[in-house]
Amino acid sequence: MSQQIEAACKNCQTTLVGPYCHQCGRDQHLHRIDAHFIWHEMSHVLHLEKGIFYTIRELSLRPSKTIRTFLDEDRHRLVKPLLFLILCSLLYNLVDYVWPMPHSNTPSVALTTETKIWAWVAGHFGYANFLMSIPIAICLRAVFWRQRYNVFEIWVMLAYIMGLVMLFLSIFPPLRALNLPFPHLTDIIRVLSLLFVTLALAACFDGPRWWSIVKTAVAYVLGMFLFSGMVFVAGWMIDHLH
Repeated sequence: MSQQIEAACKNCQTTLVGPYCHQCGRDQHLHRIDAHFIWHEMSHVLHLEKGIFYTIRELSLRPSKTIRTFLDEDRHRLVKPLLFLILCSLLYNLVDYVWPMPHSNTPSVALTTETKIWAWVAGHFGYANFLMSIPIAICLRAVFWRQRYNVFEIWVMLAYIMGLVMLFLSIFPPLRALNLPFPHLTDIIRVLSLLFVTLALAACFDGPRWWSIVKTAVAYVLGMFLFSGMVFVAGWMIDHLH
């Protein structure tokens, strides 16, 4: 009597009783990468009920509720926070590259490393957002130290909200190129962006809303001061210890 060879899952080595592993759930048949595979992956990303458009819609309509649902209940429908921040930042930098900010002609002087870093931040604001989010998340955690969210979960909040802001700011460079008769348009957009970030972040935390708004604003300012200090220290060290 021939002995039947039992197949094992390639992921967890559990004995298989069907096409899917009942232990880890992995499909044992690896599909080839073809046109159907690519279309299937794109449809997942662009789907209105799960993917980038769904993420943008939900964050735009109900940012704090969407983020809290992602943290506490369901993490399958939204685009992952790091990917979302990267995609929105890439879009902003692409648009800003096509419609760049006009620069005034200033006499060439020797620039410090700190000045060069700030120039890079101004010219690559989308990418710099990722660096800024780290000290801001640390300060938010310090201010909301009694809340149940850790620093990584708070960074997730920042990634979604800052990514959405970068997406909205992508509309500004083309408007700026039209030379509209609104001299303070840049300042207005910046204030509205900061106001949205503050209100959306504050709504993610428990407690009285007004107190959460105050603490969020304080933490955001402290985070920017911390980021500025990091830039100063990095520039000083490169200039004096190089």
